[in-house]
Amino acid sequence: HTMARVNASRMRVNNPILDTPINVNAQSVQSIQEVIDRHWEYVMPMQAKTFLLNENNALHFGFHQLAKFWSSPSLLEYTRGGVSGRAGGVCGVSLFIALNYLKLGKLQEAWALTLNGAFMHQCLATPIETMV
Repeated sequence: HTMARVNASRMRVNNPILDTPINVNAQSVQSIQEVIDRHWEYVMPMQAKTFLLNENNALHFGFHQLAKFWSSPSLLEYTRGGVSGRAGGVCGVSLFIALNYLKLGKLQEAWALTLNGAFMHQCLATPIETMV
C-alpha cells in the first residue's frame, strides 16, 4: 500500500516525456480509445471501471482496497482462477488496457489498471478469501 502511494506520487510530477502520447496521431488516439472501450465493455464488469477510474480512488488504493472491492458477492466470480474462473482474463485485460492508456499518456489510468492486473494475477494463485 505504501509502495503504491510512493510510485503514484512520482507519476504526478510534470514530465514532458511521460505526459505526451508517443507517436499517436488523432486517428490513432481514436482507434486506441475504441480498443480500450471495447475491452472494458466485453470483459470487465461495469463496477470495476467506476472503481478503478474514480479520481478519488485511483492514486490512493492498494491491494487491501482491491481485495475488498473484488470480494463483494457480485464480483467474486471474477477472482477465480482455473478453467471456470475469470481472474486470468481480467488480469490480462487489465494489463492490456493499462498499456493502451500508457500509449495515450493517461498515467493515472495506466497505474490503476496495472495494479489491478497484478492483484488479479495474485488471485490466480491465492484465493481472495485468504487475502481479505
